[in-house]
Amino acid sequence: MANLTLLRSRRMLKSANLGYSVPLSMDEKLLILEKDPNWRVLDLPIDGDPNTLEEVLVERLTDGSLRVASSPGMVQGLAADDIIISDSAEPNGYRLMERGANVAVHIFCEPESREAIKSNLEITLGRIGGVLDGTMGETGLCFTVPMAAGFQVIEGALSRVVGEEWAYSNIFDPVTGEPLNWWLK
Repeated sequence: MANLTLLRSRRMLKSANLGYSVPLSMDEKLLILEKDPNWRVLDLPIDGDPNTLEEVLVERLTDGSLRVASSPGMVQGLAADDIIISDSAEPNGYRLMERGANVAVHIFCEPESREAIKSNLEITLGRIGGVLDGTMGETGLCFTVPMAAGFQVIEGALSRVVGEEWAYSNIFDPVTGEPLNWWLK
């Protein structure tokens, strides 16, 4: 695994070139998880089902809230850098306190094509600051992309690689389908 200082230097250079912050890479996150006791895994219910959980990487902040470190692959509505409070009274297991500046994108593909799509998206989305945050079984991928890249650029990159086989996770209300518009605030 790469040196954390080198990984951070690469991310800072990429951020400077793009003009906006770039999310941590998965290698950086795993290194931090090993070394920082404030980083941990939080089990959150998928679709409000307490019997079906996803492990979500979070960082405990000084005020007790949690910063989502990696966009979840199955838990809808969250992306890396969102601030939440763990709340077992809520069906989804958390209360959203503040949105980060990232978009979570879920890509769906056939198992035999996933590796090629993953590699292509790591390059294509990587050019705009996107990072692979995880996989969803044999057929899915989860990427975090800075909102600063813009919808048109994000959607163009995804369309070139996967066509229509993808979805935003934190852009639309899961019940009404209406845009959440958090990026306008």
